[in-house]
Amino acid sequence: MDRNNSKKVKWFIRLAFFAVCCAAFLDLGKARADALSDAAETEHEERTASFLWITDLQECSFHPGEYAAVAEWCNRMMEEQHVSFLMGTGDYVGKWYADSQWAEVSEFLDTIDSSLPALYIAGNHDYRLKTCDFSPFLDCVYGNASCSGDDFYENGRGRYAIVKDGGLDWLIIGMSYGCGAPERAWISGVLEQYPDYPAILLFHDYLESNGQLTAPGKRVYDDVIMTHRNVRLVLCGHNHGTWIRTDRPDGPDGRFVQSVMYNLQERRSRRGCVQLLQIDVSSQIAHLLCQSPIKTTIKPLTAEFPVDLRGFSGE
Repeated sequence: MDRNNSKKVKWFIRLAFFAVCCAAFLDLGKARADALSDAAETEHEERTASFLWITDLQECSFHPGEYAAVAEWCNRMMEEQHVSFLMGTGDYVGKWYADSQWAEVSEFLDTIDSSLPALYIAGNHDYRLKTCDFSPFLDCVYGNASCSGDDFYENGRGRYAIVKDGGLDWLIIGMSYGCGAPERAWISGVLEQYPDYPAILLFHDYLESNGQLTAPGKRVYDDVIMTHRNVRLVLCGHNHGTWIRTDRPDGPDGRFVQSVMYNLQERRSRRGCVQLLQIDVSSQIAHLLCQSPIKTTIKPLTAEFPVDLRGFSGE
């Protein structure tokens, strides 16, 4: 082999070696980028609390099969969005005495309870107001289950749960329609028991359609929210419409409490709406997706709002 050909062979060998090294470097870089991306996604999921919220779905109880469709959607969200807990703020039936309507709700509960922890409170349609008889609601939700533990108020009219999600322990407290002084005292006692947990309160009646506090809501605000600093979020239904209200019970620089109402029962095109509430603990931003699994052609509603987690998130 002459000298020129020898140089060409050496040059090609070096070029091939360089190409192989570059390819290996790029593959390593891609693998590392993929690993970092997966790690970032995992960290985001670990720092995101995902909840489902239903309220005022009584119209579904008049239409057999609609509650079943809602249950299927909830189960799918549980898997796809890693939902940890379901919250119900009342009015599951239109008429408390209608067995056929409670049968629809029971089908929903049977599908959900087997897979997703939940807390339900009664709305004004779910019990006999004149005699304050909650047995239709309690029989449907709890059946023969014992409701005598410390986490229950009057056999299930009120209840609290501790949910671990997004890297935090959440205190979720619900109280059925008709929240009087004894009920507010019980809620306060639970909040005092867990002062280091961010609290989400569930009521049926708390906000008016214009975002103002209802009369019962005002009493809850004065007696409970003003005096317990771990309350950071309130969810409610009852009155029609949507609203996100911000209150600052500790002054302009203190904590703020968000109150959210999403009740779209008057809009027939959105019958059966369910809210997916996801709270990014790191950014302290809540993302709300309101979607009807029945009226699937209707575009979902979305909202975004801050949640005050100072003192809980380590920031």
